[in-house]
Amino acid sequence: MKKQRLKKDILDFAGMISMVLGLLFLSMWVVYYIVENYVDVDSIFGGSIGKNKIYVLKYVNNEDYIPYLQKYLKRDYKVIPITVNELKHKEQGLLFLINAKVLTKDQKDTIIAFVKKGGSLIFNYSDNELVTKITHLRNKEILPKGVYEAQTPLLSTFKIDKTQIHTYDEIYTYDKDAILDFTKNHTSYGVMWEGNFGKGSWLYFSFPFYVLQDNDLKFIKNQLQAKQKKVIRLLNDMISFMYYGYKVVKYPYVDTAKMVLIDEYMNYNYNENFINYIQKHNLKATLFINPNIIKKPIVVNDKNIEIASMSGRNKWKLAKYTTQKIVGYSNDSISRPNVDKLYHEYGFKYILSPFPSTGIYYNDFVVLAHDGFNDISLNDDIDEIKKNIAFYSRYRIYTFTIHSNILGQKQNYKELDAILNELKKYPIYTAKEIAQRYKDTSRITMSAMLTPASLSIKIVNDTLKEMHNVTFRVYSKYKFDRIESNFFNIKAYIIKETPEYIDVRVEKMNRNVEFYLRFK
Repeated sequence: MKKQRLKKDILDFAGMISMVLGLLFLSMWVVYYIVENYVDVDSIFGGSIGKNKIYVLKYVNNEDYIPYLQKYLKRDYKVIPITVNELKHKEQGLLFLINAKVLTKDQKDTIIAFVKKGGSLIFNYSDNELVTKITHLRNKEILPKGVYEAQTPLLSTFKIDKTQIHTYDEIYTYDKDAILDFTKNHTSYGVMWEGNFGKGSWLYFSFPFYVLQDNDLKFIKNQLQAKQKKVIRLLNDMISFMYYGYKVVKYPYVDTAKMVLIDEYMNYNYNENFINYIQKHNLKATLFINPNIIKKPIVVNDKNIEIASMSGRNKWKLAKYTTQKIVGYSNDSISRPNVDKLYHEYGFKYILSPFPSTGIYYNDFVVLAHDGFNDISLNDDIDEIKKNIAFYSRYRIYTFTIHSNILGQKQNYKELDAILNELKKYPIYTAKEIAQRYKDTSRITMSAMLTPASLSIKIVNDTLKEMHNVTFRVYSKYKFDRIESNFFNIKAYIIKETPEYIDVRVEKMNRNVEFYLRFK
């Protein structure tokens, strides 16, 4: 009898445990379903939970891109397919809409409402009505299929060196300044834009997604080609910018976005035409000289003209005829310079070279890009040269070479004067000054972090000297009221404000500083 009662008690207890566990599991499933489909975790926790979610819309062929995104995005992110009905219950989060040329009215209305309520949207090559409604962009022209270079203005959100891009479809360009350009034949075509809509934000690029894909990739010794590394970096930068809502970019040369270098190369015969012309017009320039052609002292105004060498081994010969310390080197015959030899053996501080597309700072040595216009004659189209100056100066240092032989011909002066008057509109420096500013900028680092009331920006100064007018740009979906600092005697100003970004200038700093951009 006792055994039967014990057996019954055990069965009753097991049944009760099973029922409790069943109810517990059912409750957990209900809570999970409600949270996943009807509660926006991001809006409750400020993005601290679930912040790595990237939504991809189902049933518009976007699910095909999930493996690629999951493979090449940083590990912080998780790509999740989502239906239109599920998106209707979201007020926060990031939606990546890919190549959605045809959408139903319900899909478009849902996406528009999602962004308007506070969601973030990255999309491309999309339904024209959706593009117009969210971005207010107006079609400017159609860019034919072909080969272009992908470049960004120096102060753009995304930094990417010139990279060849193949497009097999026509691309729309629009009427707003872009953050990414395709360029060809000295002409820029905007292909990526960003902005706000309602409480949310958007980033739109008008080219097909295959530009960012690896469908024609080649692997070299198990390493991705440099081109693909750059577009993968671009893809991750796009995601990061939209997720966190801000990007801080320092000006490329401490306090200026553009730089002009005037130079001359004397390889065979030495004359003073170039020196006299530069000093007469009170310009700055760098004169690269073959040391073997110098037989007498070189007399120049050191504030206007820098003397540099076209030879490493014979640099000492040139040093005998000038009071300047020779720190610069350039030679058209060298495509990939031996930096260690130039720096350690010959004592140079920089090289001006056609090798890089942008500057390179390496072990206290600077490799500057020589990429501009070479010489001028009566046959040149002056208006075309002016367009080239405006074009090149957006992406890199603009270099203009004047050869002394044309200065011996009076008929060239009118054209040359017209070009120099155009160049005077830009900051002109010697190559040595540009190298130093590039080095200083490389030694200044910036980081940012969101706080409940502000965007905190920290600047680290490793130049070991007092820096003046350090300038940076902040792209943000947030609006700022003022800038503050806890450091005494450190002044910073908002010097420019647009709907897309603000520019901030620090008057002077000789140490690390921190600023707070207070939200409106």
